[in-house]
Amino acid sequence: MAIVNMKRLRIIAPHSASRRLLRELTRAGCVEIERNDEWMNDAELAQLLKRGENDSSSARAQTEAAAALEALKKYAGVKKGLFDARKPIAEEDLATGGVPEQTLSQIQMINAATKQIASLTSEISRLQGQKESLIPWQYTEIPVDFATKGDFSLHFGTVASVLNFDSLKAQVEEGETAAQLDLISSDKEQHYMLLAVHHTDYERVLETLKDAGFNENNFKNYSGTIKECIAEIDVQIADLQRQCTVMEDNIRHYAACFDEIGRAYDYFSIQSKWDDISSTLPRTQQTALLSGWVPEEETDTVAAIAEKCGCAYDFSEPEEGEEPPTLMRNNRFVQPFGQVTELYGMPAYDSLVDPNPLVALSYFIFFGMMFSDAAYGLIMLAACCWFLRKTKPEGTMKKFVTMFAIVGISTTLWGAAFGSWFGDIIPVVVERITGTSWNMPALIDPLEEPITMLLISIGIGVLHLFSGMFLSLIRMWKRRQFIDIICDILPWYAIIISAGLLFLGYNAALWVIVGGLLFVLLTAGRKKKGLGKITGGLGAIYNGLTGNLSDILSYSRLMALALSTGVVASVMNTLGNMMGNSILGWIFLALVFVIGQTFNFAISILGAFVHSCRLEFVEFFGRFYEGGGRTFQPLLYKTKYVMISKEED
Repeated sequence: MAIVNMKRLRIIAPHSASRRLLRELTRAGCVEIERNDEWMNDAELAQLLKRGENDSSSARAQTEAAAALEALKKYAGVKKGLFDARKPIAEEDLATGGVPEQTLSQIQMINAATKQIASLTSEISRLQGQKESLIPWQYTEIPVDFATKGDFSLHFGTVASVLNFDSLKAQVEEGETAAQLDLISSDKEQHYMLLAVHHTDYERVLETLKDAGFNENNFKNYSGTIKECIAEIDVQIADLQRQCTVMEDNIRHYAACFDEIGRAYDYFSIQSKWDDISSTLPRTQQTALLSGWVPEEETDTVAAIAEKCGCAYDFSEPEEGEEPPTLMRNNRFVQPFGQVTELYGMPAYDSLVDPNPLVALSYFIFFGMMFSDAAYGLIMLAACCWFLRKTKPEGTMKKFVTMFAIVGISTTLWGAAFGSWFGDIIPVVVERITGTSWNMPALIDPLEEPITMLLISIGIGVLHLFSGMFLSLIRMWKRRQFIDIICDILPWYAIIISAGLLFLGYNAALWVIVGGLLFVLLTAGRKKKGLGKITGGLGAIYNGLTGNLSDILSYSRLMALALSTGVVASVMNTLGNMMGNSILGWIFLALVFVIGQTFNFAISILGAFVHSCRLEFVEFFGRFYEGGGRTFQPLLYKTKYVMISKEED
């Protein structure tokens, strides 16, 4: 198990076969197609080549199908939950079967109804806005289209509510002015007023009101009283709402078509992806040129596809300066744990070592030891297996759920070894029923033997660090860096092992430690000049001693989290047992048990996940990891609503 060797793939395909080629490569799922401008950058070839035209029809159809599906979810109440399995469909039916005219018509009708609802809703919002603007004036019985009577005119308007209305009224009506200012209503922002004024005093009164910030309201589009206008608007809104209801009912009529429209969405998604790729391919009048990457062991498969499609092809080694994608090929146990590595970042293609096998083993141990409750492990295992069987997820989701199912096994084993089944709930219940104390059988009790737990944690940590150093040794060996192995790796193996022996009482190991440190002092600065040879050695000793010591002590978190899981579970059980052996006591115990154990499960699983990742990323990867790689992303069928079952030719 290692990083897979990649080959540069170049294909020249006839235009008539390019679509079929893309389909066959998608079906194979082993080719990453990239936008490669090497042909376009060639001065001679560039005169013969051009990019393909971008056909956006499938993308538009996909967008329309997505809109129809959202409308069915919103108005027809169609729900597709997390645990709903996708409908299986044959690859041939999806990739080349097209979309029935009936389904296209259904999509159009649903979207037309949705647009109509949006238009009606917008009109309703506009009318409601008008209604809101009229409500402050509803207390006047004077028609808004009141015609000027003789020499008098009426004016509706507002001023800021911070002004004193009585003072403003006095200014308007002072002396023998033929004007009357009435307050209709007020709110936090404005006074709503009605002014009646004779034409001879209009200019003076208007000047006074303008100084106060008077804004005249024009109701030229209304007739009758304000209450009558509001009532008319209510009638219009009710009519529009009835039309919306009719449109929603029309959409609900298509609820049974959801799955078929979902299939159409996935079909257009695939076609759109192929259209995007086709538009980036350099072309001549008769051919299309494709470039990408393929795993070395898949070259025969790709060659057979190219020949079947009548294409010319070529495989070559990556050239200097090229950065092939990274693919790590692992067995069924190891593969899910590759997600842990990808959370940190893909290793560089030329890093030569695949960390996943050791990550899988160590993460399996770490997570189970930290979570460390057999009942929790069984629950997690059962839940993950049910989810995998029920929903049949693919890709990253499948890998993560599978990983948690596997570490559920580890959690069960460690929990059984520690005698923890929901903490000590079984002994608590047994003592309540029988009146006698009883303990679950256990290989080791973390609470009673913390020193043993610490030594186990440290021992596991040392082995983990040694495995990281071993991967670094393998990479150096492949690169023929034998001097670096002797000077940078082997001395620290000897020093750490000797330190352990010295701790166990083998005093002769002290001489090995001294000799190892002296060797590091003399050789660590070998690549430097002058005084740097000595300072380099001193720096290597300091960094090596402090780094290794802190890394080793970091594994004490295995013990700490194992203790915390069991202790919190037991504390919850103790709290639940406080009310004694009565009916109320049993009810209280059950209530506290459910709430407390759920809380402990959630907190403990989060802690186990995070701290297991930390031990991998910091202590383990720090020994050998060379990042900067990019994930191999082959052309695949990616569907949302259906699950493709591939058929063999």
